Amino acid sequence: AGRHCTVPVVVMACNRPGYLERTLKTLKQRMPDSLPAGEGGGTVSFEIVVSQDGTMQGVSDLMKAKFGDVKFMQHVDASPVVKQNPGEQDSYYKIARHYGWALGKLFEDEDVEWVIILEDDLEVAPDFFHYMAAGADLLRRDPTLWTVTAWNDNGLPHLVKDPETIYRSDFMSGLGWIMTRNLWSELGPKWPKAYWDDWMREPPQRKGRSCLRPEVPRTVTFGQIGSSQGQFFSTHLSKMQLNTQLIDFTARDMSHMIKAAYDPVFLKRVEAAPTVQMGTEFKGDGKVMYSNYLEFKQRAKELGVMDDEKAGVPRTAYLGVVTVRMKGQHLFVAPSGGKSMYKE
Repeated sequence: AGRHCTVPVVVMACNRPGYLERTLKTLKQRMPDSLPAGEGGGTVSFEIVVSQDGTMQGVSDLMKAKFGDVKFMQHVDASPVVKQNPGEQDSYYKIARHYGWALGKLFEDEDVEWVIILEDDLEVAPDFFHYMAAGADLLRRDPTLWTVTAWNDNGLPHLVKDPETIYRSDFMSGLGWIMTRNLWSELGPKWPKAYWDDWMREPPQRKGRSCLRPEVPRTVTFGQIGSSQGQFFSTHLSKMQLNTQLIDFTARDMSHMIKAAYDPVFLKRVEAAPTVQMGTEFKGDGKVMYSNYLEFKQRAKELGVMDDEKAGVPRTAYLGVVTVRMKGQHLFVAPSGGKSMYKE
């Protein structure tokens, strides 16, 4: 009944052997031998692949000394980086080039249906793989979904509560996510020269599709040193809440996450939620409204949630609504008139 498939778990690395070692240790510790593949039966197992950009010796030494059993590949491309604007950091171009190369390599194996993408400074939760396997099954069943992300941009301890809750989101956050073969065949041929994540969030790539994201994050980053210079690390990223419980999503019926089932329930709930005053306590669901992006930014700042957007989509938003917990209660930051400000 059903077949077995092996899913590559690619860890994107460059020049931080200390971080990479920490990531690989947790990953190996938390990786199950196999899991049910979902509808249609069959099983999935996982195979770690480290893809290094360049040849920094500390990384290959670590792989030889401690992870000889882990698949290791090196991306060597000495051609000069051609930038669109002279002031840009080379690293964003190199990262995009490395991602494109690594994904192309992994999908050369025709048996690979989907890939999990991680970075060398991410710690995964005990149920990271269960969450991903259940998510991958939903991707096969619902064409309005395009990826699954392990990250919640608003995953701070006071904004989350329930590790069992998963949401649909129009914002692709990365930091532990899935690329399917179908999506790669669509994006691979036009892969960008830089800023691959922002590029994916633009309408020509996203095409109105959504992703799944957890309430309580299934990855956290410990990487203070890196391309984004730790600017945002100490204020926000280092405080994210990693889920500690093992919730076996593969043993559950997840069909309530499919768009036709999810949207009516979600929209009804947002509509029914009473409007609450900023900063006051409330019981049950609450909602604050915004009518334009500037207003959203003000509300978000007051609430301590991420206030930026990409392609008009606020982080974690679904149908324009950002959902967080306030003292355990659901708070919806919702567009008035139900209209989002997404770029078309």
